[in-house]
Amino acid sequence: MPPPPLPAPARLAAACLLAALLAGVPAARAAEWTGQVRAVQEVGVTDNVALSAGKSKADLSSVSSVAGELTGRTPRTRLTLAAAADLVRYLDRSRYDSDDELLSTRILRLGRRSQLALEGSLRHDSASVDLAQRSSPTQRLDQRRLTLALAPSWTYALGRRDELVLGAGWTRRIFPDGSGSADGPYLAYDLLAFALSWNHDLTRQLMAGTALHGSYFESARQRTTFLSPLLTLRHRPAERRNLEVRAGPTLYAVETQARAAGGTLTQVQEQKLGYTVRASLGQALTPRTTLTLVAEKALEPSGDNGEIVDASRLSLRLVHELGRDWRLELAGLLQRQSGIGGATSFVDRTYVEIEPGLAWALSREAALSLRYRYRHEMFDGKDGDGADAHALILRLGYDLPLPRRGG
Repeated sequence: MPPPPLPAPARLAAACLLAALLAGVPAARAAEWTGQVRAVQEVGVTDNVALSAGKSKADLSSVSSVAGELTGRTPRTRLTLAAAADLVRYLDRSRYDSDDELLSTRILRLGRRSQLALEGSLRHDSASVDLAQRSSPTQRLDQRRLTLALAPSWTYALGRRDELVLGAGWTRRIFPDGSGSADGPYLAYDLLAFALSWNHDLTRQLMAGTALHGSYFESARQRTTFLSPLLTLRHRPAERRNLEVRAGPTLYAVETQARAAGGTLTQVQEQKLGYTVRASLGQALTPRTTLTLVAEKALEPSGDNGEIVDASRLSLRLVHELGRDWRLELAGLLQRQSGIGGATSFVDRTYVEIEPGLAWALSREAALSLRYRYRHEMFDGKDGDGADAHALILRLGYDLPLPRRGG
């Protein structure tokens, strides 16, 4: 089945991105260009490729990746073009083989007191790269996805201590192989968002701000609108310490299409008052050890079943330098997702991921790492649907800087 045509807002957004790129061409001719290419090869073994319940056979995997970035600079303009490709292969589970591509750009225009930016990306991948976001144990991980995103923003300095920021975003995701019906496990969706914020520096270390965030989500199964006023505090008492908290109430309205016991489709409408919070901490525990913690609770798309979910997560990253060339790393994620507004297709889910590793800098350009990854998920009300997966991954990366041009 061919993918559905892009709606009028999508065509308009794509046209705006193309116009912005063309507008940057004259300045790009006089720009100083720098670039970098990164190649990565991973080989690994896992005992549960699909993170499915029950018995699963171990399998060998290979991921070959290449990414390139090109940046042009003039006194008032920055233009960044990036592309990446991943080739994922399994020895026995060939159905999960995947060829993934990403194209992205960022245009930045600097004024005397303002900054105008436009970011855009086009990603073609499969659901297997996003296990943390799936919403049902029966969904296919080999499902292909196409995601288009645009995000313009404008920043204006009101004074030495005050800043006004206006941002917007549009995301369109389609599943070319999906059925497209309201009963399907994968549904195309659109997400429109905006944010208006004002930030004020109380001191050199403390910033306070207020913001208004809103979004509109639409798929064949659900329409969700939410509005959230937020207060922000950011504290930087030292160079290697940063604390930021953003919190506020969230008013949302949900209209969900559900199938009744008799098989007829009904509309379920709900309005509720909740809250949004995000707290992050970056801390240098010792001269060789850094810790990053992020805790957040917010409404977001599930990524595959066309519904907005209530997501809570806690993530951490710990890095300890053993010496000049060696370091220990630990990453962790605890996530809880729940359907809202009478949603019937989403199954409430808990997901855990822990990944310790050892990295070795072979040279300035090359690095080798060995990592162990543990994953666990549990779907509420589904006896026997708890799943665990263990994996061992060896990774070799190489950075190739490109020579400067122009200027």
